[in-house]
Amino acid sequence: RIQMAQGLGCTLAPPSTSPFSRALGNRELKPMVSAKPEVHVLSLEPSHTALALYCDGISEVMSAEEIAKALNQLRGQEKRAPGRLAQDAYNRGSEQNLTAITVFFRFPKRGHAR
Repeated sequence: RIQMAQGLGCTLAPPSTSPFSRALGNRELKPMVSAKPEVHVLSLEPSHTALALYCDGISEVMSAEEIAKALNQLRGQEKRAPGRLAQDAYNRGSEQNLTAITVFFRFPKRGHAR
């Protein structure tokens, strides 16, 4: 079960640390990994059309500009955006996790009640 879930190689050895402990701050890796989040605040404006959260499997093979272009091409077909990013990364040879979450913004037009 672990081999299937983790994609272990032929040694069948379990991973030395889980991805979750690395992300949250493993004690052994404490000098290098922190559980303290990095927070940025951004005020949204009508020029902001979408937000994409994606893993390194996508960012390793696609630039931020390429991701933005793909999102702009999918306006009106927003439900397809996460799959499109993952498929594009796969087609470019990514062998990493391909996970994406996208949010498209719709601001009220001027003069309309909120």
